[in-house]
Amino acid sequence: MDQGIAFSQVTHLEEVQGYIPQTKAEGCFYPLIACDIEGIDEDLIGWKDKHVGYAPHSLFHDVQTITEGRIRRPVFSIVQQWNPSVS
Repeated sequence: MDQGIAFSQVTHLEEVQGYIPQTKAEGCFYPLIACDIEGIDEDLIGWKDKHVGYAPHSLFHDVQTITEGRIRRPVFSIVQQWNPSVS
């Protein structure tokens, strides 16, 4: 049921999350992020590592480095966020 609250106005991690591709890995407390999250509101990820942030949990730059020059097509899907326009 429509609650009359815009998605962009909800800022609590417990209330709303975006679809950010992630995968669980044995021995890792947090999931591994399987996309580029640059430009994405971190509140949409759904969890927060207060000690080291998100960079150590991201596979994006690791895979780019490993496959550099060998794979010509994108490896990850594109994740985008559009903020509402202010009128």
